[in-house]
Amino acid sequence: MGNEAQAEIDSLRERLAAAEAVAAEVARIKAINADLEARNALLELQNEKMRRTLFGQRSERTRHLFDQMELTFEECETAASEDEFLAALAAAKTNVAPFERKRPARKALPDHLPRERVVIAAPDAAPAAARNGCASWVRKSRRRLRSCRDSGRWFRPCGRSSPAGIVRRSPNRRRRSM
Repeated sequence: MGNEAQAEIDSLRERLAAAEAVAAEVARIKAINADLEARNALLELQNEKMRRTLFGQRSERTRHLFDQMELTFEECETAASEDEFLAALAAAKTNVAPFERKRPARKALPDHLPRERVVIAAPDAAPAAARNGCASWVRKSRRRLRSCRDSGRWFRPCGRSSPAGIVRRSPNRRRRSM
């Protein structure tokens, strides 16, 4: 029953985060819309100013409309700045939690099971193998590979079998004697 409750809590948290993200997106879109309306009002105002300078002074009625357009522009600009501020607040309030994948892990052993630590010593044969020529073979094969690396050839060292397995040589080059 605990897993079901935890799953329900997680799903509710996800829904809440999604709702907050949607609210932030709506606030951002409203801010963009208000900004576009303010720009539109500014362009209409500039258009009217240009008409006035191009065609000269009209009647007093047009001057009244001109003043009204300036007021409309100021109102739109104020609304745009308020919506922008509200969108910033909504975006700051929305903290989207990063998705964390549940990594597979082994479960801990139960406490009632006995535990035993076993330490295996290294075999005494390792230094003897180095004295018998294994280490010298590795050094020699490294030297051969190093000298041959620039030519682009790969080869199997002569003598003892190579632990690297199958090694390829380019077909157009001959094998040099080392």
